[in-house]
Amino acid sequence: MLISDFFLLITSVYIVILIIKLMFYEDNISYLSNKILLAIFFIFGFAFLRCLFINRIQVYYHVQFPIGVLVNSSIICAIPILFYLYVKTILLNQRNFIREDLYHLTVFIFFYVIFEFPYRKDPSMIKFINIEKLYWSTYFGANYYPDWVLFLKGLLGVSYSTLTYNLLHKKFKNKTPSKQLKKIKRWLFNITHLKFVLSITTLIMTILLLFFYKKNSIPIEASMIALSFFFSGLAFYLNKNKKMLYDIPIFMDVSSLSKKKIKDTINLNSLFKKLSHEIEANELYLKKEFSLKWLSSSLNIRTNHISLAISEKGFENFSSYSNHFKIKKAKELMCEKFLENYNIEALAAAAGFNAVTSFYRIFKAETGMTPKNYNMNLK
Repeated sequence: MLISDFFLLITSVYIVILIIKLMFYEDNISYLSNKILLAIFFIFGFAFLRCLFINRIQVYYHVQFPIGVLVNSSIICAIPILFYLYVKTILLNQRNFIREDLYHLTVFIFFYVIFEFPYRKDPSMIKFINIEKLYWSTYFGANYYPDWVLFLKGLLGVSYSTLTYNLLHKKFKNKTPSKQLKKIKRWLFNITHLKFVLSITTLIMTILLLFFYKKNSIPIEASMIALSFFFSGLAFYLNKNKKMLYDIPIFMDVSSLSKKKIKDTINLNSLFKKLSHEIEANELYLKKEFSLKWLSSSLNIRTNHISLAISEKGFENFSSYSNHFKIKKAKELMCEKFLENYNIEALAAAAGFNAVTSFYRIFKAETGMTPKNYNMNLK
């Protein structure tokens, strides 16, 4: 049991590291596939720590829990479904869950219910349950369920592995020209192969446990070591290959990949500061020809670089970025008593707006009040 505890502890530590890295990189966790991956890590982290704690309780109190206590955590039923959804959201470049995904939620609810259902205990087995086992079984939320329930759980993993293979073969039935896509293909197939092997192994172990080794802890110990070894290796690999952990959704989206390449080669923060300084210092926004294409040509900066720099600072597009300077100019003019000698139409023209109606609408959206009310508040 000490050997399995060691592997469980190592695996739990690696999983905690990956969870922290995923949670504290906001750009990465914004992708749906990475959110699903985070959920998988959370569930496995919970499962491994639970098994570790149970093992310590068994050693300390000199009790041997039945298989129900060790493996009956209903939330574990979500793992095969989440693995399938992880691959699916990457392949289809999904940003949000869709209606079809509700079917898989229904499957999880079904398995959750059958695992939590209060089955009647076999009267012949009650005499073998001592007080310690009964207490800790209740404490860990372990239900005593029929053998077919555990067997059905094993089939769940194999079924969803099969569905995942079907998805992968449909997506990659043609040759992938990109080296990056080849890496993604290799990663997704490898992780699915491992998941399939794990599902088959779990099913076989379940059959052995149910029909041959109900009173023997050796298969349980062996399965815990094998499972811990597998996920320790997977967590170590992901920790060393951060692109596989973070950037797969980006590589499946051409536009996102292009943005990432720009971010890797250019300091967008410095570029934004340079743009804003040039525009404001020379009042470029007042020129009639002021546009994204014109600015790109004047400053010798690519249009996609300018667009990405301003979008990273929260501007919806170049037009909203341009209006930002024009509204700022209008405020400055009002502070200089411009409206004492001129009307609102002249103010709009002096700030770079071609239409007074546009000036009114944009000014109110920016400040929450009309130009006239804003000017009155300055007095």
